[in-house]
Amino acid sequence: MIDRLLSGYGGMIRDLPDPEGYIANLMTIVCGFALEDAQAGCEHCATHCQFPPTRFELHKACEASRSRRMTTAARARRVEAQLDDRDRLEAPRPPVQSVEEVRAEMRGRGLRMLTGRPGDRPHRETPLSVQIKLGLSQEEWDAIPAARPAGEWDRLQTKHRKVERGTT
Repeated sequence: MIDRLLSGYGGMIRDLPDPEGYIANLMTIVCGFALEDAQAGCEHCATHCQFPPTRFELHKACEASRSRRMTTAARARRVEAQLDDRDRLEAPRPPVQSVEEVRAEMRGRGLRMLTGRPGDRPHRETPLSVQIKLGLSQEEWDAIPAARPAGEWDRLQTKHRKVERGTT
């Protein structure tokens, strides 16, 4: 690369005080870059420098090539990421259930969803509804020990409603 670069300057190189040292300095610069950046930098200097390039000029040309290449690589990564995003966004999505389908499914599971219509009351869980929902026989239900004494649940609900309303 250095020979090709300097061949265009003919006798100017021989007239330098230390041509071998000059060539060694240029080779040191070129060896610090990737092959394609060094080639691009030498080509740039050969076509843009009227006199043999200085170390600074060659280094600047090689650095500019590396910067362009890195920018190109970053651009390629960004484009690839955008294409991945587009594929992800355009991928088929599972069908969405309508509100009525969700309500029917919940009714099948023993839950009642509010419709938001006037007179719509929230579902209150009763021991019988729990027994039916869980599919327990009366013997299985009776085998479950009571967690609280009878009537305790109603007292807790009444207390909770008072706290929600701000009365104690």
